[in-house]
Amino acid sequence: MELLNDSTGMPCLNCADTGNGIIQMYGRYKLLTNRYTPKVIVYDVKPQFDLYKNDNSKYTMRLKPFYEEHGIDSIIWSTGYTERYKMYSALYRNNFQFLEIFKEYASHSPFNRSNGNLSRQKMQIIPKKAEPQSVKYDPLKLYYLEKLIKDCQQRKIHLVFVVSPEYYHYDSISYSPLISLCKQYNVPFVDKSADEQFIGHSNLFIDSLHMNYWGATKWSQFIVHYIQKFVI
Repeated sequence: MELLNDSTGMPCLNCADTGNGIIQMYGRYKLLTNRYTPKVIVYDVKPQFDLYKNDNSKYTMRLKPFYEEHGIDSIIWSTGYTERYKMYSALYRNNFQFLEIFKEYASHSPFNRSNGNLSRQKMQIIPKKAEPQSVKYDPLKLYYLEKLIKDCQQRKIHLVFVVSPEYYHYDSISYSPLISLCKQYNVPFVDKSADEQFIGHSNLFIDSLHMNYWGATKWSQFIVHYIQKFVI
């Protein structure tokens, strides 16, 4: 994050969380904007977390302790009709925290994280998975993507959706519903998934999904250039 801080002249915060998407991120956005209004939001999209239909209740795990904060209760309720009643229990709101804390200290994960970057040098080659032939898009996720767009525009926050590079290139058709929303509301959508500066370059990746220090630095430089050219 130092590169973003120094290059943009703005304090920058990495709000990302492993294996989560728009439902949790919209909650974090509400928590953030309850206190102050950011100037720019760069949202890195992943179809499996931001567009595809799956179990949405898992995305509210880290929102539950903030249930009484403005705007969080309705997000949690929207993922299941019983959540409204379960949230009466403080134990239910917080019972995941011990396991999460223990996992952080006890895990032997190979990833060494620093300011949101993964920084292991040797890449683990993971075979490319076949692209899904048919997927179901989640109307709830699309609902929160549209709410994020509308709220950012109302607050005059510059929102940019990006697709970051991966070791393998996947068909961008997966992003079609979001691309349509971006066109409807005139929001930038920057797809770098086919960027030849990244694809197949094992020296820039830890595995097929995560960039290493050098890849993350190269990608951050592009984000800085984009922000400086079109936003700031």
